[in-house]
Amino acid sequence: SQTLAAFEPYRKVVELRHKSWSDWAGETQATLSQSNAAWAYIDEPKLASSVKQELDFHGSIAYLRLHGRNQEKWWSHEDAWERYDYFYPPASVRRLGAKIKQLAAKSPATTFYVFFNNHARGQAVANALMLESQLADGKKSRAPQALVAAFPDLKDFIGGTGGGELDPG
Repeated sequence: SQTLAAFEPYRKVVELRHKSWSDWAGETQATLSQSNAAWAYIDEPKLASSVKQELDFHGSIAYLRLHGRNQEKWWSHEDAWERYDYFYPPASVRRLGAKIKQLAAKSPATTFYVFFNNHARGQAVANALMLESQLADGKKSRAPQALVAAFPDLKDFIGGTGGGELDPG
């Protein structure tokens, strides 16, 4: 809590990974709340020692870090990037989008931050565009043709392809 106190004037998010934090979830949440800090929700392959979390938030910030679920390569890999070599399938992205909408409706003052860290081969960009489409109520982004070629599931989420540039509008 000394570290949290040092950053008191700032909005904070803490990523806790060991299960001891969730074993004492009430105390952990109380400490974070007293320090105006949010508990980051992390999605990664789970081990016996991993933190246990529900996708629910308290406070003004909801922060999600989605590392992927490459269980096979998480601890046994030749290169570190291999652990993040994961593409969230469309059904998972749709469920995540629905859950975020539900949580946002329950707590409209909460600001949501979602970070895809499954970046090994560009999956993070494709998954982020898919989620953006789910949250945008019909507004669809464009994506580079090469990205759609690499991730054909993206076609169902975007409005078209453009000349190699993302079109935010």
